[in-house]
Amino acid sequence: MGFSIFYIVVVYILTSMSTSVLSTCLTPAQKKACDAVFNPEAMKTSCADTMKQFVSRIKTCQDKSGSSIFSCSVSICVVRDQYNLTTNGKIDPVKCRALLDQLDKEQPATKQMNQLIRVNCLGPNNDGYKKYVTSDAKCDTMFYQVCAYVNYLIGIAQYYTTPSSCTTLSNNVKTCKPVLDQYLKQKTFNTC
Repeated sequence: MGFSIFYIVVVYILTSMSTSVLSTCLTPAQKKACDAVFNPEAMKTSCADTMKQFVSRIKTCQDKSGSSIFSCSVSICVVRDQYNLTTNGKIDPVKCRALLDQLDKEQPATKQMNQLIRVNCLGPNNDGYKKYVTSDAKCDTMFYQVCAYVNYLIGIAQYYTTPSSCTTLSNNVKTCKPVLDQYLKQKTFNTC
């Protein structure tokens, strides 16, 4: 009798755990939209006035590297050389916060986006960016840059309607934004 009650409790717990995991899985449309938002190709086009400087700096570093690929060396060029956000090869949260404060003053239209970066990329422990997905798990600057980029996309008030890739990106951001945390967890823990 005791064994069967134990068995029923274990089965119930496992069933409810698997149900809760399955209920948090993204739909194929949500996964596709988030994959598109995280695709480095999306960084090649400025789809809002507030993104022009960010995209321009990426292009400058890609030109310097002689490659259109978003690599660790390109990210280091952008984050360290263009924005001066590192100390000893690691993201420096003090420098990041100072840049965001400066951007708030110089480009007031970016305030909302800068706040998203403060909350989601730095956070209370200065490591929020480490939960983001990159193609190079050893490149600290790439994690931060992807986090900043995605949070800028989420914070854009109005996207350009041309080229058509901007409309597509806007739609993908709208689909991905409400499930972003789920997407990051699923990518990090390779679930679903």
